[in-house]
Amino acid sequence: AAGQVYLDDADSYDYVEGGYILKDFVFTDNKLTCRSATRPANHAKKSFTLDTTVERIIIYGLAAEPKAVVAEYTDIPSTYTEAAGKMVSMKQQLTFTKGDNGAIVIRKPDLFVDADWTITIEA
Repeated sequence: AAGQVYLDDADSYDYVEGGYILKDFVFTDNKLTCRSATRPANHAKKSFTLDTTVERIIIYGLAAEPKAVVAEYTDIPSTYTEAAGKMVSMKQQLTFTKGDNGAIVIRKPDLFVDADWTITIEA
């Protein structure tokens, strides 16, 4: 499965000059990756950060319940290495619950949308 997320400040026209976040999300081989997407040539990245974090992830169709779920930042803006007075861990164990229809629900992974990261589901 794959998709994209687009975020901007919802206020200005800075998006015209590349003031936005565009991320690719891909789930394959029990890994969910979040990476910066390729931008159109005329949209060089203008300085834009957003301290928005992921609130919940729901994954359907796993063959078995995971033994562990681990998140790891692969690239994180330096402005996020310390957020809200607490250090951001580069690698962390995430908690999950069983949801409806065999899904797993990862609540509050608190991963920055503007950073690159991978969640590995260990079977």
